[in-house]
Amino acid sequence: MIGRWSQPASWIAASISVKTYLSKKDDALRLETLSEEGRSDSWKEFGIDCFLADGDQIDCGDKIVTVIETPGHTDGCMSFLFPVYENGEKHVAALFGGATPAWGDASAKTIQRDSVDKFTKASRAAHADVALTNHTAFDNGQQRIAYSRERLAYMPNIYVLGEEGAAKFLDVFRKIAE
Repeated sequence: MIGRWSQPASWIAASISVKTYLSKKDDALRLETLSEEGRSDSWKEFGIDCFLADGDQIDCGDKIVTVIETPGHTDGCMSFLFPVYENGEKHVAALFGGATPAWGDASAKTIQRDSVDKFTKASRAAHADVALTNHTAFDNGQQRIAYSRERLAYMPNIYVLGEEGAAKFLDVFRKIAE
């Protein structure tokens, strides 16, 4: 499991025996965060197998995921670059991990903008042409997933945006931090 914590994380980790990955800073945040009333603490009930740092590469067997540290949403926020394939054609996906700067923290906006710039530069260098986000509210993700399930072979893949399209997608996150 790559990325941030969530309530089903302990179930996923236990049910399918996946390794868990997180930055040390976000692990500390995860463990220190007080529970909200009526919310389970299950996202604290498992350990982290591997702590991520900027530039790390996660070997997934048939692909390598490159880790880019992008603080702003949280101090330990991470984003990822990795290969994906469509009908045998290789693309590079850019998954930005921090959709918004930390609420109520003015300095987080500057940090977020710097992180978006850093990730955009890394994405361009990797020739990323697919843009993804971990918060589907920002990219109509639920609708895009539904479209993708129903699309016919002749229809375009709405995740493949081209290099300029992927860079423009990431620029949205920069504007959010302004």
